[in-house]
Amino acid sequence: MDYGEGMEIKVATNQDISVIIKMLKQTAQWMKDNDINQWRFLLDGGDDGRDWTSHNLSGNIHCYKR
Repeated sequence: MDYGEGMEIKVATNQDISVIIKMLKQTAQWMKDNDINQWRFLLDGGDDGRDWTSHNLSGNIHCYKR
């Protein structure tokens, strides 16, 4: 789906997973740095081995790309 100005929303694919995990870990670090006690398991490698394929096939993860 194209939302103009080069912005696209799409269902994530396996090629997007590493970028998504990196973004989630950066957010988890920001939360930790700001004394927000959420998502810290991601900083210890939590969900790195999760079966993201099943989520992708069911359309639960979407990407916004420019």
